[in-house]
Amino acid sequence: MFRSDDRGAGWTATNSGLTSTDVRSLAIDPLTPSVLYAATSGGGVFRSTDRGGNWAQVSNGLASLYVLAMAIDPLTPSTLYAATAGGVFRTLDRGATWTPASSGISSTDVRCLAVDPVVPTTLYAATSRGVFLSSDQGMSWISMNSGLGNLNACALVIDPTNPAAIYVGTRGAGVFRMDLQCILHFSQFGKGLGLTSDIILTNPSTSDPVSGAIDLADDYGISLSIPLNGSSESRFSILPQGVLTLSTGELGELAVGSALVRADGPLGGVVRFSIPGIGIAGVGAGEPASGLITPVRRAAAGINTGVALSNPEVHQVTLDLMLCDREGQQVPGGWRTIEGFPARGHLARFIDELFPEAMTDAFEGTLIVKTDRGQIVATALELGPEPGQFTTRPVTALLTAGKASELFFAQFGTGQGFKSEAVLVNPRTDGSVSGTLAFHDEHGEALPVALVGSGQRSNLPFSIPPRGVLAVSTDGTGALNVGSAQVTADSPLAGVVRFQIPGIGIAGVGDSRPLTRLLIPVRRTAGGTRTGIALLNTGESPVNIVLLLRNTAGTLLPGGTATVDNFPARGHLARFVEELFPDADTQNLQGTVSVEVTGGTVAATALEVGSAPGKLTTLPVTPME
Repeated sequence: MFRSDDRGAGWTATNSGLTSTDVRSLAIDPLTPSVLYAATSGGGVFRSTDRGGNWAQVSNGLASLYVLAMAIDPLTPSTLYAATAGGVFRTLDRGATWTPASSGISSTDVRCLAVDPVVPTTLYAATSRGVFLSSDQGMSWISMNSGLGNLNACALVIDPTNPAAIYVGTRGAGVFRMDLQCILHFSQFGKGLGLTSDIILTNPSTSDPVSGAIDLADDYGISLSIPLNGSSESRFSILPQGVLTLSTGELGELAVGSALVRADGPLGGVVRFSIPGIGIAGVGAGEPASGLITPVRRAAAGINTGVALSNPEVHQVTLDLMLCDREGQQVPGGWRTIEGFPARGHLARFIDELFPEAMTDAFEGTLIVKTDRGQIVATALELGPEPGQFTTRPVTALLTAGKASELFFAQFGTGQGFKSEAVLVNPRTDGSVSGTLAFHDEHGEALPVALVGSGQRSNLPFSIPPRGVLAVSTDGTGALNVGSAQVTADSPLAGVVRFQIPGIGIAGVGDSRPLTRLLIPVRRTAGGTRTGIALLNTGESPVNIVLLLRNTAGTLLPGGTATVDNFPARGHLARFVEELFPDADTQNLQGTVSVEVTGGTVAATALEVGSAPGKLTTLPVTPME
């Protein structure tokens, strides 16, 4: 062992107590840098608490194994891992005791280890038979050798700025790069006191299974242990065009935090929250950004907006929060700074809790969140005191400029008490956005609807100031009229349509991307839960559509084929799954519906509707390869 105190200009031997001079790897405690660990060939592991001045052997359980490499948990440095000629070993007490941690690794010759800087419970091992992944601190491992085969891997490093990128060095075959192709961030997750959360994941691939792991973190970024489907196992695999639902229990103390889903292929996903006495809401994955904006409101009737924030970075950040009115102007008391928001940290508050000095008793406007460095992820939920008053709000990245845009909402309707509200947000900080909100019926023709304050309109021009919000609602009177809505604007904007079904509740649905192939999870239960699918032809020419119904394993069901020929331009179709597939057995169904389009593109919306108040939520629509 040698140490330099002048950036390598001079070196001094520091071997006192080090009985093996064949040192293969070093690890330094990130929180106490005077503490070091040395991996040796024949002497196990040694520890120094004085910057290498003196060493003591800490190899209880390792004996005299040939230790090739070490890795240390960046958040909990008392946890270390050793790569040896006899597999992986782990210590939870700074090396005092070591235990084997190689279950699932097909090679005992482990050459290198790397700990994920964002999720330290996840680590990778380079072995003589390729790369392996553990998502539970080394307790179990799975192979991650797609494209790598069983090559002899001898070096491994994770990109600290993009932990989805892992580089592997091999003996004789060069360097390989492995990219986790999907990372889904859910800023709110929890269970207990009756609250439940379901993670619904779909695999849009037609040929390849998808494998991955789910990591939960609490407010401080520390791993959160919540059993899913009654098991502590966090890894999963989904067959092509299949679906997986992972559910928490409702019993026990309240535990909340964030969820991170990582996989080796594309995924669609949503978290479905259930709050006793209130209802269900489905929230899609959030997109990390340096600045975010979401519409918020609080009403005297008990309506309030809650915002959950999570930090996807490997370092702590400072957050600046600003509360603006509908015109995008900061309100008195509407500023707050949160310093030292931890890596993987989580915060969930209502707007009156975030801004106790602001007048939010009868408020509608926007919330802006910015970070000093890196990115942030957010989820916004609107809750009320009555069953069914539980829905999502759109969250989008702040912009300074942008091109013209279109938003497609595949379902919109009014009448017989049914109401729809379009909420549009201008994410620009430097200019207004102008455009038109238009409505079309099932045949693609103009659809007049009764709008509050504007009368019967089939289109409505609008202008929204910077950081402002516009809400356009139907009044719910008259005969039932259903169709679609389209927004055409001169700059990017974000939006959601909020549906209100009498006796059931409210659901918020974001805009839908025009796609040629897509996948939707569906289910139907004996208790009355049903999945409805709405399709919108986004083009100016008719298209043909094929719909296929599969079970959770992605297997086509008998009678599970439906076609829609000559679907008209701007046309709209909304059906429950049993109506789309009358010849299929859809009793107690759980599976997926794939949609394939020829001649153009469609936008889609999926809603899950129950028979009791509050049983109304959205489902993910995922592009297929």
